[in-house]
Amino acid sequence: MDALEYNPNLGRAVLGSGTLQKLPDEIVHLQVKAPLVLSTPYQLRQAETVKDVLKGQVAGIFSEATMHTPTNITDKALECAKAKGADSVISIGGGSTIGLGKAISIRTGLPHICIPTTYAVVSMLSLMLALYARNTNPIITMMALEGTRALASSLPEIVENLSSQSARSKALYGAWLCGTCLVSVGIIPEAMKQLADALPDSNGDAIHGLNVLLTKLKVKRGMMDFGMKEEDIDKAADIAISNAYWNPRPIEHAPIRELLRRVWAGEPARADL
Repeated sequence: MDALEYNPNLGRAVLGSGTLQKLPDEIVHLQVKAPLVLSTPYQLRQAETVKDVLKGQVAGIFSEATMHTPTNITDKALECAKAKGADSVISIGGGSTIGLGKAISIRTGLPHICIPTTYAVVSMLSLMLALYARNTNPIITMMALEGTRALASSLPEIVENLSSQSARSKALYGAWLCGTCLVSVGIIPEAMKQLADALPDSNGDAIHGLNVLLTKLKVKRGMMDFGMKEEDIDKAADIAISNAYWNPRPIEHAPIRELLRRVWAGEPARADL
C-alpha cells in the first residue's frame, strides 16, 4: 500500500443510549472534582440533570451560553469558572454551549467534557470533504463512509419517528464521525463512487442518492427560503472565489455563481458544471 500518516486526536468518545449515567466514571478518568456545567438559558434543566447525575459535586452552573460564543459571554464564563474554583468544564447542549466550553478550555487548559444534544447541520458536508481532501487517507475515508451510512439511514427515521432512541443514537454516532473526519483532514470521481455505495436508494449515483435523502427529510432546500436575496448571488460568488478552499479542479467564477444560484433557488443537485 502507499505510505500514509494518520495522527488521531486525543479525544475520548463514549457513545450510546444511557451513557449520561457514566459521567461520574469520566470525571474519575479525568481526575477532576469540580466541573463547571455550561448550558443555554433554555437548557438549564439539562444542566441540572448533569448536576444530579454527579450527585451535586460540581463547581456550579453557568447557563448563559449564546449563539456564536460572543467574547463578553466567554469572559463572563471564565470569571465564573475562576470564582467557583472549577477544575474542568462540562458542556451540555448544541453548538452554542459546546463552543463556549471549547473557548474556556483553550484559554485555561481545563479538561472539557461535551454532551452534545444536536447533530450539526453541516455534518455530511464534512464527510464529503473528507473523501477528497488533499491530506485524506484510507482510515479517514473509511470513517467518512461509515458516517454517511449512519446519517443517511438514521435521519429519515427520525423525521418519521421523533422519539426513536436507536435512530437518534445512530445519528449522533454519524455526527461524531463527521467531526473526527473534519479535524483529521482540515478541511473525485472515485470519492463520489464510494459515497454512492454508502447512500441508500442511490442506485450507484451519489447525487441521486443525496436528492432522495433530502426529499425524505422534507427540508427547505433554497437559500431564498431563509432570506437570501437573488441580487446577493454575485456577492456570494465573489466571496467564495476570494477565499477558496483547496479543490481538485480550478475554482472559476461562472460555475461557482451558477452553483450558488441553484442553491438559492433550491434546485435538485446535479453534476453538469
